[in-house]
Parts: sequence; structure tokens; C-alpha cells
Amino acid sequence: IPIASRPTALNGWYQYAGIGSDSGEAAITLFKNGTVIGSGAVYFTGTVSNWTSFSVPVTYTSSDVPDTVQLLFFSSTGDSTTPNSTLWLDDLSYDYASAINQTQAIKQLQVFPNPANNIAEITYSLNQSAPVSLELYDLAGRKVQSAINNQVQTPGRYRAMLNTENLEPGIYFYTLTANGITQTKRLEIVH
Repeated sequence: IPIASRPTALNGWYQYAGIGSDSGEAAITLFKNGTVIGSGAVYFTGTVSNWTSFSVPVTYTSSDVPDTVQLLFFSSTGDSTTPNSTLWLDDLSYDYASAINQTQAIKQLQVFPNPANNIAEITYSLNQSAPVSLELYDLAGRKVQSAINNQVQTPGRYRAMLNTENLEPGIYFYTLTANGITQTKRLEIVH
């Protein structure tokens, strides 16, 4: 998934039902020109039947700003998996060291409906004027749609529509970039 800033953590919510000695993992790896410059992981064990928050801190080996992020989620016992172990994830987001800048740039990024059938409405607020881009990516990190392309917007509340009618059902990620700060959230498409 393309990225243009340095997240300090990957956050989200999970439920986990591990069978046998399986454990779940949520991992993030950040790249610059194909070279790993940061990573982090968190592990899940046992059974967690209520939605529970998690955070994966990122450790960097370079001061570079990443251009690509890889997210990995799985449940196994090393080289094998036990049938029926299940890991559910929801509401993934990033934390940033410059949270003040992020708060000033983008607020209340949301999508409705989620899952979406033919149209997804993205709403957000800006607290300062900024060039804004809104893009939709598939799970392989390919850009499948660009709803806003580096358009300067003034402070206020905004709404943008994503036409999902011609997209395959599945999980996608929408990214909103304002003033160089990027927020990424999940969108499920069903037909």
C-alpha cells in the first residue's frame, strides 16, 4: 500500500480464536525504494471474543520517509496452521509522531456505507487549507481510483463519492492525504 509519511504505530481492533498452539500476528513493514526501513509486530494468543484494541509500534532503522507499507496478518504455529483458528480485524489506522500536524490537517475521516455496494461516501474535515488527494487501493496496493487529485481545499467539512460499482467485491483501502499527512482506512465492497 503506498504511503507518504512515517507512522509510529499501526492500530486497530481484533478478536481472536486460536486453536491448539496457534498464535495470531499483526505485522507492519515499511519500505523505501524496496529496502526495509521500519517494522513492528504484535502477537495474539488464546481466545479474545470481545473486540479489543491493539497497537503495533514501529521501529525505524533509517530516517527516510517510507514509500510503501506491507501489512501482514495471520494465525499459525510457525510453519503450519491449525484448521479453524480465526483472527478478525477492524478499523485499522496509523499513529504519527507529529500528531499535532495530523490533527490540524485531517479530522473525522469516515466512509458510509461500509460495506459499500455501488457508491461509498467519504466525509472528512480540514482545520487548515491544504492540497488534498483521495485515492482507493486494492489489497495488492494498486491504485484503482483517484477521487481527488492534489486539489487545494480550505478549512471545512467535505464529502467525496467513490464509485464502487465496477470494482470486484473485497477489501480496499482509501487514503486521504492533506498537507503531506496521510490517513488510510479500510473499505469493504460487496455486490
